[in-house]
Amino acid sequence: MAEDRTEALVERMLARDRTALARLMTLVENRAPELPAIMSRIYGHTGRAHVVGITGPPGAGKSTIADGLTACLRAAERRVGIVAVDPSSPFSGGAVLGDRIRMQAHFLDPGVFIRSLSTRGSHGGVARATRDMIRLLDAFGVDAVLVETVGVGQTELDVMRLADTVVVVRDRRRLRRQQGRSRGRRADAFRARPDAPPAPLRGLDYPGAADPGFGQYRVGRGP
Repeated sequence: MAEDRTEALVERMLARDRTALARLMTLVENRAPELPAIMSRIYGHTGRAHVVGITGPPGAGKSTIADGLTACLRAAERRVGIVAVDPSSPFSGGAVLGDRIRMQAHFLDPGVFIRSLSTRGSHGGVARATRDMIRLLDAFGVDAVLVETVGVGQTELDVMRLADTVVVVRDRRRLRRQQGRSRGRRADAFRARPDAPPAPLRGLDYPGAADPGFGQYRVGRGP
């Protein structure tokens, strides 16, 4: 019976039922026994979405970048999935939901699906279930998946293994203080020119395209 319910949820999700997607994400996040069957069932529907990882130290503006990229992609009529990794609540163990609060402008957009994900003690900037969440959104039919990490330091580089493109956001005001801590992240990224935006934005009229300040963001290709 459980297998039948899971199969029904997957079929509804593949038909772009947002409620079914949310329920499957809950199963995945909780590492339910149905997880292997879900991943096996959706495998043939994955591999089409471009995954953009957005990382950087706390307060650098990751949510602002994610919000802006989402607006640009939606202006080009592209469907967007967002996985916002938040710190775990010390009381409930769930996500603090700070990133979702900062992206309220897209909550009611049917072309955007936002999911907050608790780290649940995982290190590396992302949660254990992040990769499977990306696969669900890919199978759901989005064109781009934005993965926003928690605030990171020098060694939290797990997003590099998940994303096609990685954007490292740096706060110029804190650059000198963070220079040593961010060296590890900068080693895995190359400097983006103002006329060379991440792949999902090429050909789009996005804010800041001609702004030399765009060069402060570093963009790299994942493995």
